[in-house]
Amino acid sequence: MSGDAITVLGQGSMTRTGHYFMGWNTKADGSGDSYTASAILSADPHHRLYAQWSNVPVYTITYDANGGVDVPAADVKNQSVDLMLSDGTGMTLSRHTFNGWNTAADGRGTPYAGGAAYSNDNDVILFAQWTALPTYTIAYDANGATGGTVPTDQSELVGIDLVLASNFGNLIKQGYVLDGWNTAADGTGTDYAEGATYDVHTSVTLYAKWKSSLAAHWKLDETNGTTAADSSGHGHDAVNSGGITVNQAGVLERSYNFDGSTGSLTATGYKGVTGMASRTVAAWIKTTASNAAILCWGSTGAGQKWNFRVQTGDGTAGAIRVEVNGGYIVGSTVVNDGQWYHVAAVLDNDGTPDVKEVQLYVNGVLETSSKSGSSSINTMSDRDVLIGKDFLARYFNGSLDDVRIYDKALTPQEVADLYNPPTRYTVTYDGNTNSAGTVPTDQTKTQGIDLTLATNSGGLSKVGYTLDGWNTQADGLGIDYAEGAIYSTDAALALYAKWAVSVPTTYTVTYDGNTNDSGSVPASQTANVGDPVTIAGYGDLAKTNYYFNGWNTMANGNGDIYVESDSYTADVSVTLYAQWAVSVPSTYTVTYDGNTNDVGTVPADQTKTQGVELTLETNSGGLSKAGHTLDGWNTQADGLGIDYAEGASYLTDAALTLYAKWVLDTYTVSYDANGGTGSIADDTKRYGVMLPLSNGAGFSRSGYTFSGWNTVVDGGGDAYSAGADYTDNVSVTLYA
Repeated sequence: MSGDAITVLGQGSMTRTGHYFMGWNTKADGSGDSYTASAILSADPHHRLYAQWSNVPVYTITYDANGGVDVPAADVKNQSVDLMLSDGTGMTLSRHTFNGWNTAADGRGTPYAGGAAYSNDNDVILFAQWTALPTYTIAYDANGATGGTVPTDQSELVGIDLVLASNFGNLIKQGYVLDGWNTAADGTGTDYAEGATYDVHTSVTLYAKWKSSLAAHWKLDETNGTTAADSSGHGHDAVNSGGITVNQAGVLERSYNFDGSTGSLTATGYKGVTGMASRTVAAWIKTTASNAAILCWGSTGAGQKWNFRVQTGDGTAGAIRVEVNGGYIVGSTVVNDGQWYHVAAVLDNDGTPDVKEVQLYVNGVLETSSKSGSSSINTMSDRDVLIGKDFLARYFNGSLDDVRIYDKALTPQEVADLYNPPTRYTVTYDGNTNSAGTVPTDQTKTQGIDLTLATNSGGLSKVGYTLDGWNTQADGLGIDYAEGAIYSTDAALALYAKWAVSVPTTYTVTYDGNTNDSGSVPASQTANVGDPVTIAGYGDLAKTNYYFNGWNTMANGNGDIYVESDSYTADVSVTLYAQWAVSVPSTYTVTYDGNTNDVGTVPADQTKTQGVELTLETNSGGLSKAGHTLDGWNTQADGLGIDYAEGASYLTDAALTLYAKWVLDTYTVSYDANGGTGSIADDTKRYGVMLPLSNGAGFSRSGYTFSGWNTVVDGGGDAYSAGADYTDNVSVTLYA
């Protein structure tokens, strides 16, 4: 309406893409008068106001997968408008789950949840934060292997089975074959075959399980008796049937001499290596005979026998021969010249073994075959192993020493080592002041063969230290060897655990109430080395008559001082002790007022200490007031407040004024009939207050009329008329 003031309106629902509303102006280009919402326009018949717009600043939100893949595209945020951040859909990192965003890659910046609202007006790079899914690890230990390498560690997510490794690194151990894996170094744990499925889903170290490849070993060094002991540990002792002389000179120690007609040994119940399985037989022999059987077992069917002997014909006469009934192979070196020879035969099963593939060795050297006849090998288990005799009663004539059967194909080097045994050296281990765990068992180093040193399979530990491998000196100043390192030197070795002082990666700040009598100490705080800890407050800790005065690294306060919110940066664990200062208690004054007393003095003021009981004063100053008796103290002059007896206990922590409490004195006026009869009750007179005396009603005396009262029986005292005012402040007996 013309003449009325006008209130300028706001933006309302009006918008403009990419701009924000700045107000109004009397000119479209903003060069006129500007007005904001709610401004007042002066009265004017006509106004035209133009909306003013400004470009909206925009900001780029860039996402970084932080090790993952398929990062979301960048977002654009308009100024003053919240942006919903990406929820990370489609972005992955192997074995991790997405756990939001952070302004720092290491998670030490500002965190944002996936899909959260982002309100800051600035460009920013947000790094994906990942939480590792739980995994388990399979570690492998060579467990005394003399060659090869252990499989690499395997890991898998908890809940998913894992296929165990095979012997990819060709682990070997002199005189042993790998028989899978075991959870204990001594083989007493759980067995796992190579390539087996592991479904336990917990981390474990699997140790190579070594089985001796020496199936039977008759040293033949007995000095008497009829039994040739099996030193392989398998119990395949062989019985002497006669025709054998023991305790003869041998190559390694002693030997048996066989008579060539009746002398043989039988390993009762032992059927040798059967089927197509790989095997090795070896012995030291000394003979001048042909057709001299060394070892024989199996049956008489085609390919079902295993016979190792010195032969007559079909190739080099006097050479060694393996025959399987239907096929054979003959060496080329004459061994029946009365000298000692080391002889061996090796079958390496290739799936279709043939006797022509058998390798013959003399004195550790591979023989050239002088003749052979093909036949597949499938040794039966019909007959026990014979030594010095075969199924055709071809007896050995001469001496035998160190007869062996292996259930594996020995390598050329291993056969050579039987002929010329390498020197062996012992490697021992010492815990070197360990506080727990057991040292590895001794190892044997074979000349010319690298040895893989032991790891800490026995869990050696020492409080405050970590194991840093092995050293040739107890003081650590010798030669270092890492766990599982390769030892190549042909020499005995004593290794000592090398202990290094533990360097913690975290530290903890612990709090101690230090004689507090109520409340709880703050929770301990643990941080990574390099990160500060913000010192906690004291919470509800309290100690009677003391107040909290900060923390200290020593209970007696002689250490370093810390207060709430200080940064602790020492990177070492510490206990902080609450420090208590004696409280200065409040005091309160108790004053006394005589409250119109006539004589005497009021007690001196008293001081009441906070929390300490105070004994109030008595009337030590002899306060008195005419016609009144002191009846203690009261908080009000009119006596209508709180009463306190003289010498009472005052417990309240507050100042107090106590007024003498005066009780008006009273006097008894007694009436005596003085020869008359009847009764009149006593009257009570109050100090300073007139008392109307009795008019004598209630007394009578025959022949007399009542004429008043007197303080003496005979009327010689003070006289009072009936009903008169009694003003004396003394008790009295009045006589009619």
